[in-house]
Amino acid sequence: MSVVDEAPTFVRVGPTGVRVRVIGQGTPLLLVMGIGGNLDMWDPLVPWLPDRQLIMFDFRARVAPGRRGSPRR
Repeated sequence: MSVVDEAPTFVRVGPTGVRVRVIGQGTPLLLVMGIGGNLDMWDPLVPWLPDRQLIMFDFRARVAPGRRGSPRR
């Protein structure tokens, strides 16, 4: 189970889908995961940054053709 309750949203940036999660309030902090990672890997860090607004995203989410924002499995 994830320590993060906020569900990610999917946005389309050109032909690419991007999974985004924004958590908390305070000074924004953009968390960028490297190749092979995903935004869920930031979950263990969330409790350590209670006074920040955390903005996380998956650099490239594969989106199924014809489906808006839906991840391809």
